[in-house]
Order: sequence, then structure tokens, then C-alpha cells
Amino acid sequence: MSLNIAGFGSRVYFIATGTFPVGFFVESFADNVNPVEFDDIETAELVMGVNGNTARFNKPAIINMSVSVLPTSAADKSLSILLQANTVGKNRVLANDEITANVYYSNGEFTQLNDGIIVGGKPGYTISSEGRFETMTYKFQFSGYSFV
Repeated sequence: MSLNIAGFGSRVYFIATGTFPVGFFVESFADNVNPVEFDDIETAELVMGVNGNTARFNKPAIINMSVSVLPTSAADKSLSILLQANTVGKNRVLANDEITANVYYSNGEFTQLNDGIIVGGKPGYTISSEGRFETMTYKFQFSGYSFV
């Protein structure tokens, strides 16, 4: 029996406490970059003293995730609103959303990320030299996760 490692059919569900308390699905993923990407996390470190003795310690890790979507899609519009609502600026009221993301994979497994914030994204569309809008990538950070 072979393993099914297809990402086809995956989707992400975002909940933002103030801006999108009911949440929204992201399914319009980009075609030219990784649509959902996680950075590696480092949970422990081994150090060596001047005499060659080693010690290890565990440390907390921030989970970095990026989601790349097709420009002008409904997902892009919702993520853009979320980014704008959580961007500080003169005469602006900050949403200060706490974000939860559930990544549902096509094989039935999922990752739940919690206690998160949106940390980056483009404030408008970039036009590529090919004449199309570039992929919209939004970046998030979370302090907790579970993978089922």
C-alpha cells in the first residue's frame, strides 16, 4: 500500500477574535509558491562549557506559518481585511485579534494553531513582469499547536 501525500483538497480555517469571530475558510491557494508553509521549530539546545561538559535545555518556540493565496480571491480579501485591522497607524483603532488557525489536510489529519497574530502581508497587489498580480502571502505567528 502506498501513502497518499497529496495536498489536494487541503484548506485552512481562520478565526480572529474581533475581526472574524465566526471565521472563514481559505481554499484559493497560490499556484507558484508553497500555499501553506511552516518554519522549523527548535525545541531544545545542547551547549558545551569551556571544559567540554555538555548541558541541554528545552526552550519555547514561536510557530511561524505563511499562507499564500491567489490575488483578488475571497480568501485574499478576508486576509487583507485581517492584516489591515491589525496594522497600527495614526488615527486607527487596532483590532488586536487573537487568531486560531486550523489546517485541514486532504488525508483527514489537521493542525490546530492557537494564540496567534498576523505579522505580515502586502498592503496591495504587486504586478509581476509577466503581467499578472503576484501571489499574496500572509504571515502569522502562534504560540501553541497540536497535530492530529
